[in-house]
Amino acid sequence: MMLKRRLWARKHRLTLLILSLLMSVFVFLIPNSTSLAHADDGFVVLRPRFDMVITEVEGENYVMIDRDPFAYIVNDRPINWTYRGSLTGGLAEEVERRAQMLDELVMIFENKCLPKLEETVGLKYWATLPVFDEDPPAIYIGLYRPTEEQMRAVVDMLGEEAEERGVIIKFYEAFAHRGLLQELERARELLRAVIKGGNVKLPVRSFNYRNAGGWFIVSIAYGEIADHVSRGLAVSATRTIREIIGYKVALLLEFHKDLRIDPLVLTGLPSLRAEGIIALIVMIFPVAMTILFLKQRRRGRTRSRRMRDHKASHVL
Repeated sequence: MMLKRRLWARKHRLTLLILSLLMSVFVFLIPNSTSLAHADDGFVVLRPRFDMVITEVEGENYVMIDRDPFAYIVNDRPINWTYRGSLTGGLAEEVERRAQMLDELVMIFENKCLPKLEETVGLKYWATLPVFDEDPPAIYIGLYRPTEEQMRAVVDMLGEEAEERGVIIKFYEAFAHRGLLQELERARELLRAVIKGGNVKLPVRSFNYRNAGGWFIVSIAYGEIADHVSRGLAVSATRTIREIIGYKVALLLEFHKDLRIDPLVLTGLPSLRAEGIIALIVMIFPVAMTILFLKQRRRGRTRSRRMRDHKASHVL
């Protein structure tokens, strides 16, 4: 079990880190994206705001219209934009130090704390977003239906390690936990098969669950069938998707007026508005260059250290 946790963490940690970097991009692609951040008894908890909650259909059903589902992770965080973009010198070193420190803390939480917390307080965990762009740096632990008792238990168990590193522990509400991974994958395969068969009349453009929130997200180009998203349309679309994927996972319908993405091409990627793809490529370039710079710096330090050790061995 511990090995599986470690492998899962290694597999997804880079994805989640990149996702946290991309959040700054998404917020520019979709306007008017606002949400709520709550401080629950001293705990910072990020929570999204939905345009509709569909109670007419069984299951957890949410709707967002013409906006990015993840913009709240940017809008409601105290970002220091100094740490974004192409960095050099002391800033680059600071970002590298923070990234390594946060990575260590996430591993400590997942490998040492999480098993105990699952057993003692019934913690339902999805993922952790390490963010080096706040002062002080922070980790946002994604929990499914978090309670005050659970958050307090996390802080009590991980607080000392975090304090030693100067890191703040925060939380965000996830809409899945790792115990639902099999159900989420099943939902994706069911919807994929039906769309391939041409049996979905809705203009679905992308769908996936591999995201920070843990939703099963279905992106729909509503402009092809309506001028606006009425509650009747949202309920009908929810019912259509639920009849295919079942009722065990949280469903988020992401409606956009114009989406020109082939659903069978991008089912493995987070959904994006088509008009934002070029902007995404342009804006991610500085981030990619920063990561490349840090990797080259690390290789250079390792090479220099080996050369010093080699010379020292000859002297001896």
